[in-house]
Amino acid sequence: MVVTCAQCGEKFEGKRSTAKFCGARCRQQSRRAAPAEQAAAIRPDRLGVVEIVATELASMGKTNTVLGAQALQLAERLTSSKDTGSAIAAVSRELDRVMVRLSAGAAKQEDQLASARRRRDEKRRAAAEASEA
Repeated sequence: MVVTCAQCGEKFEGKRSTAKFCGARCRQQSRRAAPAEQAAAIRPDRLGVVEIVATELASMGKTNTVLGAQALQLAERLTSSKDTGSAIAAVSRELDRVMVRLSAGAAKQEDQLASARRRRDEKRRAAAEASEA
């Protein structure tokens, strides 16, 4: 069965009736191109994370600072389609910390996991001290 490759447009002999690509290279190129196209199609009318962070930085007057540049880099990384869910969560937490540091007079926020670890360590320390006494 002769099929046209969905990526490069070349005709090839398909081994299966469901064949779409002439080879592994075209299949991989198609997979890599799809997320970028899908990301651009999602909610084009809404402001992106990068634009929102840039607006907040401008309102604080912190656009041209090291932390401001770091916040923008983190926001750009959040919109990347190459990261896993756990990487996005870590970048999101770090962006939150940077934005808190940027905002003047804001109390240092601690995420729930760090707070739980701190409490656990305090309990262990107290238990160790009690067992020594």
